[in-house]
Amino acid sequence: MKQYFILAFIFCFSISIYSQKESDFNVNAYPILTADSINYGAYLNMEEFLNNSPSLTKVDFVYVDKKSPLRKMNGVVKNTINFFDHDGTLIETQNPIWGYSDGKNVFINGRNISGYYLIYYKLEKRGRFCLLNYSRVVNNYGNNNFHANNGGVTYKTYTSSVDRVFDITSGESFELTVKSLKKKVLIHDAELLKKFESESMRKTMTIKYLNDLNKKFYNKQIPQEKIESPI
Repeated sequence: MKQYFILAFIFCFSISIYSQKESDFNVNAYPILTADSINYGAYLNMEEFLNNSPSLTKVDFVYVDKKSPLRKMNGVVKNTINFFDHDGTLIETQNPIWGYSDGKNVFINGRNISGYYLIYYKLEKRGRFCLLNYSRVVNNYGNNNFHANNGGVTYKTYTSSVDRVFDITSGESFELTVKSLKKKVLIHDAELLKKFESESMRKTMTIKYLNDLNKKFYNKQIPQEKIESPI
């Protein structure tokens, strides 16, 4: 009996230490979460995204498919986003560009999410745990000027919700399920985890509790009027 008591004490103590460590998360350490606006450009890596500081700012984002007049250009990759200078020169990098922002939204290369680099996920900026949507970007060929419309050929984004989460502290991405919410998100807040466990319709409440945790992180460190709505 004494053995079980000791084990239970060690377990509870470990959880307490772990939760205390996770509560040290500092929203203000991530400019992408606190900035009044998202800077336009392409990110070469995750650090540039977190700092809201894309290194490629004079760039156009162009989706090249089988109908695109650019499809035969040397180096162009079809059926995905390609990046060009304002003079129309293709930008080629050693590794696929990590992601980009059109000044309003952030898109992350699928290579970082699912291992498939031809697609991009649109990020909903909600806090430490953001939501991701698979986005298909299609050109409007009625405009031939590369740097029209704030630096990019006109395009439309068709988004279908896929309930996927992106942890900005680690770059980890995972499907949002009852199990992953408890194990990877609500583990950081014992009160919310207990409340979620008591819900009878947990499968329909995963996003609500994801948002509740994000709000707790924000409310502790950022004035209420500075909290940004999801993009």
